[in-house]
Amino acid sequence: MTASGRRVWVVIRRALSEPRAGQGLRAAVAYAAYGLDVTVILCGAQDASPAALVQRHLQTLRALGKEVVTIAPDDSAALCRQLNQALPEPGDERPAPTVIVW
Repeated sequence: MTASGRRVWVVIRRALSEPRAGQGLRAAVAYAAYGLDVTVILCGAQDASPAALVQRHLQTLRALGKEVVTIAPDDSAALCRQLNQALPEPGDERPAPTVIVW
């Protein structure tokens, strides 16, 4: 089974200090390790210094060349614009990405 062309967007709507945010980032690392095209959108309250484990997940994703986008928690318009970019253009053979919200 190949993962080429499969896209996943992981949207973290929680503060990075919350355990579920860490779970979402851990899932994103697993998707990236499997070979999926992963984009992470952080739109929860951003902690000044997130936990070491969260920092490690973010560093791993960036080291793998995955895009990590930060959006202000109250900027729903920016989130909509970002998600709209995920939609395939006419003629694009790739399917729309799977969006997973944590």
